[in-house]
Amino acid sequence: MKLFESVLSENGRIIIPSQLRKLKGYKKGQKLSLIADRIGIRIITQEEAVIALQELAKSRIPKGHSLSEELIEERRKESDD
Repeated sequence: MKLFESVLSENGRIIIPSQLRKLKGYKKGQKLSLIADRIGIRIITQEEAVIALQELAKSRIPKGHSLSEELIEERRKESDD
């Protein structure tokens, strides 16, 4: 883990140091997500946020269970009624 420092400006902006931007591969105009948790604030790319949400969802679905199959079955039952 590397430590980087920055300063919060008067209008609430923070500059991500260039070394950290290069290390993480952040590009100008790239959308980032900020996650507040009990430890602090994490900055991740939106692509990383999608992956994190997919992993969270996957961890809550029992192995061998298919949500799409469940939805299809529900729709079939509804159409039979």
